[in-house]
Amino acid sequence: MKTSENLNEIGKAISSLQSQMQAAYEGSKGYNYVYADLASIWNVLRSPLVMNGLCVVQDATSASEGVSVITRVIHNSGQWLEFGPLLVPMGKRDAHSTGSAITYAKRYGLSAALGIVTDDDDGLSAQAAKPNVLDQFISEEDVAKLTKYIGGNELLL
Repeated sequence: MKTSENLNEIGKAISSLQSQMQAAYEGSKGYNYVYADLASIWNVLRSPLVMNGLCVVQDATSASEGVSVITRVIHNSGQWLEFGPLLVPMGKRDAHSTGSAITYAKRYGLSAALGIVTDDDDGLSAQAAKPNVLDQFISEEDVAKLTKYIGGNELLL
């Protein structure tokens, strides 16, 4: 994770944002499971972002293994947090697969960066198959650094 020099304002704003968010609605279906799509994630996030002086910018790039997305959260004070890159491997290299991989990376990058939750199995089925994808975003050291700037209140990243 990369950050601006100071985090006091953005830390307070994210803490407030997290107290205002609801769980994202899991209304999309695919591959025999139900999930919260990118639109559902944005629906729970849009108003709390505005109310707390925050915005999100996501950059998608192509890599030899797949696509990569960086998520940056910016506060109106100029302070920022940058998460990623989150690399999503791709089997096929066509427009549809690329678009799907970008959407997937944006959805999970945004959820991980701001603590958006859905009703699922807490990733238990995914953990059995591969390492936790969230480890690419934030380390225990980063959590400790952010916690310091918001007066000891733990962020739910």
